[in-house]
Amino acid sequence: MPAWIVVALVALVLIAAMWAGIRLMDKPQSLAATSAIPTPEPAKGMGSSPFAKHIEVSGLRVTENAKKKLEVHMVVVNHSAADLPDLNLNVVLRVANAASGSDPITEFTVKLPALAGFEARDIKAEAATKLRAYEFPDWQFLKPEFEVLSQ
Repeated sequence: MPAWIVVALVALVLIAAMWAGIRLMDKPQSLAATSAIPTPEPAKGMGSSPFAKHIEVSGLRVTENAKKKLEVHMVVVNHSAADLPDLNLNVVLRVANAASGSDPITEFTVKLPALAGFEARDIKAEAATKLRAYEFPDWQFLKPEFEVLSQ
């Protein structure tokens, strides 16, 4: 086989490999842009309490405790520089893509200890529901809403 044919074949194979590599590297970016999984939004405070706009409820995890009761673990964040006093929060969990005004999956009250400025704290609370923990939607499909009950 003449040397110029070997050089031409090697060049064609290398060009084809580079083209395929560029096409494969480009695909994950387009897939990430059209992801079907909803992005969870942080909980928004309801009600007239001035503290509600500084609090965020996120990082939801749903488990069952030893008494077979539903237990919700969450992270509560104080986004203000001011210290927050002890508060009671009424938390409502809804399915993220549910129609507005739909019934919540569960609702519970949690005692929030005092939070320093820009502090986050892990909180857990028991919640009453008809569903078992394994029947609950995954964390990314839950949308928490809360109301500050007392100051």
